[in-house]
Amino acid sequence: TTANSQSSSFVYEIWNEPGGSYFWTGTRLQFFETFKVAHDKIRSLPGGKDARICGPSLAGIDTAYIHQFLDYCLSNSIKLDVLSWHDFKEGSKIANLESDLLQVRNKWVNSAKYAPLQIKEIHINEMTSQSEQFAPGSILAFFSALEKGKADAACRACWNESTGSSNCFNNTLAGLLVPNTNNPRAAWWTYRYYNLSTKDRVESSATLPEIVSFASLSSDSPQTVQILLGYFGDDGAVPKNVQLTLEAGP
Repeated sequence: TTANSQSSSFVYEIWNEPGGSYFWTGTRLQFFETFKVAHDKIRSLPGGKDARICGPSLAGIDTAYIHQFLDYCLSNSIKLDVLSWHDFKEGSKIANLESDLLQVRNKWVNSAKYAPLQIKEIHINEMTSQSEQFAPGSILAFFSALEKGKADAACRACWNESTGSSNCFNNTLAGLLVPNTNNPRAAWWTYRYYNLSTKDRVESSATLPEIVSFASLSSDSPQTVQILLGYFGDDGAVPKNVQLTLEAGP
């Protein structure tokens, strides 16, 4: 791979989920040393100075591991452009991603001590669990937590389908489409309507912590408000009655 002039348009993830034995069988220090070898090689290539490198891409938030990793980076002159991990929380715990993001940003990204690492962004480069990968409410809960926690980027994780086959390599956008037919699933429509909600946002809130809401002006008519609601509680598919209150802005 050559870190050419286009290197700033993508991110190098040097290793996937090194915190467990499934993807990494060496010691933690051996991973840190491997990360440095890869980092130094990328930086040495043409355009490598401007390449974007992320890590440690753990399978979940582990602040003790991240702390040790960043201390190693600091001691070994590693420029870490993006701090990353994967997040597979379920149910009501999805909301905790917000505080995780804010804690990591305050403790390390905004820290004068770790400023030499030049961390510019936080990425959740895999999100949603296998059991909730198709659940619209859980997907919206992740988007809400990502926004409130001020994440800079996030990617959908791919998993096995109920049939046992993986949607990582079957051209279904990580399961957003039905295999073979490519018809959009509920999850696809969730992504679509969330995307539409990101433009011309208006303020919205919910009184229940397990309800998330996104409100925006309609692209078809600026006099029309689009409201997107999602439920991500722990009691399964129990129907919820929701009362909407709309107020005119100033």
